[in-house]
Amino acid sequence: MTRIDFLGHSGFIVHHQGLALLFDPWIEGNPVCPLKNTADISEADYIFVSHDHDDHGFAEGVTIARRLGARLVAITELARLAEEQGVSATLRGNLGGSITTPDLTLKFVRAYHSCAIGVPCGFVVDLGNLVLYHAGDTDFFSDMAFLYHKPIDLVFLPIGSCFTMGPREAAMAVAKIQPRIVIPMHYNTFPPIKQDPRVFVELVGNLAEVRVLAPGERTDI
Repeated sequence: MTRIDFLGHSGFIVHHQGLALLFDPWIEGNPVCPLKNTADISEADYIFVSHDHDDHGFAEGVTIARRLGARLVAITELARLAEEQGVSATLRGNLGGSITTPDLTLKFVRAYHSCAIGVPCGFVVDLGNLVLYHAGDTDFFSDMAFLYHKPIDLVFLPIGSCFTMGPREAAMAVAKIQPRIVIPMHYNTFPPIKQDPRVFVELVGNLAEVRVLAPGERTDI
């Protein structure tokens, strides 16, 4: 069984067969995060940061990685900065590249967005019996149909519009990726990205199972 906790915005903790995977851990200053500060994260083996914008938790990821000894996963320039800030273990790569550890195979995939350091990215994480995709901040792109050589089971997609794709484009992404389960993210954190997730559910229809989580909620798959 895999447990998924939604931290609000684009943040998730995925527990899978003894591993704790933390994605885009924006905690401090996040108005919808159920946690008060980074000390509330008690376990993390891998911390994935999609890009350097404040609302995706690079600073928090560095703090947590230093405290827990977790591996921080990011595009190479951002991972190098984490090392300069005292993170002892990183996984750094670039778009199209893959890294295999004893726990998982990771692929860095493109994200159409902006950032100041390196380039934005998404992550495909292959855990053997589960493949997940955290899209980070991105627009829709047709090559989502070719992200990975195996079927993707679970996707986390932004639906907020304004800074990323909105519900309609995210539904188009579901049609390309063809996952079993999709969890929307990056919406309703602040006014410019206000969305009704029910619109996304209706647009996806029977293409995939949509699980809408409120910040602090969890789901099992």
